[in-house]
Amino acid sequence: MSHLIAEDKAFFKQLGYLVKHDVVPESLLLNALDVIWANLDVDRNDPSTWIKKGYRVVSCGSHDDIKATLYEAPIFDMAEELVGKDRLVRGG
Repeated sequence: MSHLIAEDKAFFKQLGYLVKHDVVPESLLLNALDVIWANLDVDRNDPSTWIKKGYRVVSCGSHDDIKATLYEAPIFDMAEELVGKDRLVRGG
């Protein structure tokens, strides 16, 4: 099943990016957001705790709710349409 039209692919080929709206269901985004907040060393309800010195990495990218935004929504399939089938590594 194709998620992109010819104009989408031409736009990507010419400019190197593509913006699609309303592709990831809100429920998947909210679940992923909960995972991110749970993995930050801050109080979600206290903005004064959000700013710290230095660079931080939130290592939750392998969490199922984060991966769901890519694999349960059509994002990965769209990316394959742009670069070619089997050129991307699913789960990578």
